[in-house]
Amino acid sequence: MAGTYYKGSKIESKNSKGLFLAEKDSDGVFAAKQLMEWNILKPVLKTRVSDWFFKVMPEVWMHRLDKTDDGSNVVLGELFKYAGEITQTNTKTSEAEAPFHKIRLMDFMRFSFNNSGGMTAAERIEKPHQFLHITADMTAETGSIKNMITSGNINRNKALKESNGFTFREAIPLADGQYTIVFASYENFVHYTYLLNTKYGNYHKYAMLKAKAEIISQLGIASRIANQYDDLSLEVEGSTIDFDGNDQYFRGVLPAGENKFLLYEYMPLKSLLSLKLFSNQ
Repeated sequence: MAGTYYKGSKIESKNSKGLFLAEKDSDGVFAAKQLMEWNILKPVLKTRVSDWFFKVMPEVWMHRLDKTDDGSNVVLGELFKYAGEITQTNTKTSEAEAPFHKIRLMDFMRFSFNNSGGMTAAERIEKPHQFLHITADMTAETGSIKNMITSGNINRNKALKESNGFTFREAIPLADGQYTIVFASYENFVHYTYLLNTKYGNYHKYAMLKAKAEIISQLGIASRIANQYDDLSLEVEGSTIDFDGNDQYFRGVLPAGENKFLLYEYMPLKSLLSLKLFSNQ
């Protein structure tokens, strides 16, 4: 298992200290554990990371942990940052609006570890950033993201994962610790599903409903998201979702056999169900 560990006893985003990698024996007892502070990423990074990355370290949710043919481990995670509760004033009425909690979903990270648990490589996999606005509701279903948003990092992050709040949807392990990653995105007020092959760096992009593939090179995606780190306090227009955890019931991606996925979207107001089967080959 792998995840983020924190400095001190208070588990908050600002106290994120590094990564841990642990193994359990057949009885569920920890057999080995390795702690790695964020600063050890610098010498093993394969991709450029801005200076802010090491000053205001985001959290990482680990989506997959896989063993390679040589017995080493590869971990696939997603960077995110909880920005706290936001209160805004209506510019027309000058009245305070209902506060919301803000989460920024950032890039993927792929970490490689040797047989001894030492980190040998780290790679940032760029993707469009997405923003979630979540209104707290203590009367909502227990365990839901709206109910757990104020319950601390562990409960909030767990609820975010269970409600499909992260952009990650699925991943197929490839040779040499590479992946085909399926992830969701919301850009210019349109929902998309991406298929990304980390070995070749090509993105297949599917607009929901249209379900027509668009092939984008790694250079092409880099140019589209080049400025998203310029000011981390700003949101990208058309990339913000008022999130309540119900989105997964209306649109998403499901495994549909070897190397195949089913893209679905249901619009109750139009009584329309859209299905599209696609392959990563």
